[in-house]
Amino acid sequence: MRLRTVFTGLMTGLLLVGSVWAGVGLSPVDRLVDPAADAVPQQVGARFASLQVGTGATLGADEIFVGASKISLEPTPDASQGEVWVRDKKACLPATSGDPMAGQAHVADWRSPWIENSNCIYMGGYGIGPTNPILTWDDHYGLWVRTAVFADAAGDTLVLTLLDAEGYFGEYNNMCGTAEPRCGAFDIADDLGAELGISPDGFIIASTHAHTALDLIGGWGGVPGWYMDQVAGAIKDSIRQAFANKAPARLEAGEQLAREFNGERRSKYRSAEDPTINWIRAIGRDNNVITTVSTFATHPVNYDEELGIGHADFPVAFAHQAEANQGGGVAMVFQAGLGNMTGGGSWEPKGKGLANRLPAVGLGTPVPTPDVRVKREFWNQPVTNVPLGSLGAGGFFD
Repeated sequence: MRLRTVFTGLMTGLLLVGSVWAGVGLSPVDRLVDPAADAVPQQVGARFASLQVGTGATLGADEIFVGASKISLEPTPDASQGEVWVRDKKACLPATSGDPMAGQAHVADWRSPWIENSNCIYMGGYGIGPTNPILTWDDHYGLWVRTAVFADAAGDTLVLTLLDAEGYFGEYNNMCGTAEPRCGAFDIADDLGAELGISPDGFIIASTHAHTALDLIGGWGGVPGWYMDQVAGAIKDSIRQAFANKAPARLEAGEQLAREFNGERRSKYRSAEDPTINWIRAIGRDNNVITTVSTFATHPVNYDEELGIGHADFPVAFAHQAEANQGGGVAMVFQAGLGNMTGGGSWEPKGKGLANRLPAVGLGTPVPTPDVRVKREFWNQPVTNVPLGSLGAGGFFD
């Protein structure tokens, strides 16, 4: 048996109410089957072959096909279609909220039982209900959907997509828009899997869980239907672009101690502590980095929600700094088993510090024979947060 480094245990690190996924990991496993390293994937359909970068290319023994992309999530309402983004706190907060800024009595939108302004976009994670509308955008860091695609010579394909949002459901009840009526992670995986000729089992669509980022699950007011359409479209386009941009690349990986950047969030219960950041980096034949995918366990709760700025907290600072350090490419940090984990201090030093903990390009551990295996399983997860569970049962999370 050869020791093959593969992606395993990859599950979304987003908050769900009735069931959860948690824990994104990178670890070595034994593989018994030895696929031909120089085979070009043709058996997965004409669409795959047509999008494959250089279908006549031969992969080296230490190479894999990798592509990456990122698309901005900045809201772009179309006024000609009656789309409106309200960016006034008084207009977004219901009079019943008790906030001195509130001044309007809203009617319930059929898409959500919350009494909220359906033309506002709310943050997720602070307080409960529609209490923190997003009033402005961070033009420097922004909010993004990032995707990295890994495909081996046998055609096995892993799609890793990360949204700067508090959460994103596998399936939705009411919150999908009209242009993208199938907007959940499972629906997108099924639709794009069929379109691109790859298995839907290999799609991971997760969120940064940043509490000043978008509420895409309804627990904090939700978003307009047109914006849910925009988000679902951005996810699909990011995956399509990353898939189309695949090129031969070699991989290197590593794990660095980063205990000072996380710790226990509350003293009333213990955490499954993980003091390390682990990562894998894809380097193209031109020696430019295509993507760096990492995982770290901590809540992104350090940015000030009172500013009214849509912000992705430390994960966006990590991505920005890592991309600068490696001279380009698309970098991302998935929330691992974050549970009760958090970290004090400022979001920006935390994100940059984590990025700077990664070694320079070429100094990681090489992955000599990269391979991809994907498998998807479902299970029921008990609800341990009683208040959130009650809200979920009442439909306040979609």
